[in-house]
Amino acid sequence: MMEFTPMNETGFLYIATGEKFVREALRSVASLRAHMPSARTCCFTDAPERVREHFDLVERIEKPYRNFFEKIPPLSRTPFERTIFVDTDTVFAAPMLDVFDVLERFDLAAAPDPFWCEIPRVPAAFQQLNTGLIAYRNNAKVRQFFTEWFDDYEKGFTAAGAPRHMHDQAVFQRRLFYSDLRIYVLAPEYNFRLTCPQLARIWAPVRMLHGRHTDLADLGRRVNAQHDVRIVWPNAQHLVRSNMFLVSRAGDAILRAATALPKFAVKAALDAQRWIRRPAKPVRVPAPAAAPAAAGG
Repeated sequence: MMEFTPMNETGFLYIATGEKFVREALRSVASLRAHMPSARTCCFTDAPERVREHFDLVERIEKPYRNFFEKIPPLSRTPFERTIFVDTDTVFAAPMLDVFDVLERFDLAAAPDPFWCEIPRVPAAFQQLNTGLIAYRNNAKVRQFFTEWFDDYEKGFTAAGAPRHMHDQAVFQRRLFYSDLRIYVLAPEYNFRLTCPQLARIWAPVRMLHGRHTDLADLGRRVNAQHDVRIVWPNAQHLVRSNMFLVSRAGDAILRAATALPKFAVKAALDAQRWIRRPAKPVRVPAPAAAPAAAGG
């Protein structure tokens, strides 16, 4: 069992079960080491022999859920006094040890989720947070919050008519709204979610990229090489679908005229790519005609 030591005051926590998520965790922690070599790390996993040499602390998960239930119970078992939990599909692009300083004054911190959804009994004005990064203090209030999050999620998951792969985030938001935790909302650059176009603020480096793309390390270097306004589209389809506006109506008309042709060109290229990649239809070869019967003798 892991024990608290002064060295374990702060650290990063991963939860990885199954080969796919173990591979992602190894990629993520390698990028973490590149930017924060002194940071402590811990991984809860069903394959400790695969990750042991890459993490400071490893804890075996004996009976993995292999769904969204997986990540909630280990959060309360963190070996650190102040923890930053991150999903496995993440790549670090800059240091973010300053998040631990936020936890000197707050119980829990997370970055905004790029999507919004209606959650029963939660005001629309309540900022919805993405659970791909959760920074938290290891105290009784936070551990109780995690227990309530898991219990409510389990009740909803087992209820009649519940979606088979119901997401854990809506339950997280609802429990957070009714909790008495001191909450801090991190800037989006600390969890740069690549499921839709994202804006990086002027002068603000992107700290962690979050998405299942193969070239996130290269993207992080390119984005952080610039300091002005940066907009990142996850793919060309999002570029075509995006609606951009200028404040003035006249300027807006100019913008639409200027972007219409490039958008059309991108859409045409995507359509051509899909056409080239589509599977060829099987060619039906007509059966040979039957030979005429021989005349009887």
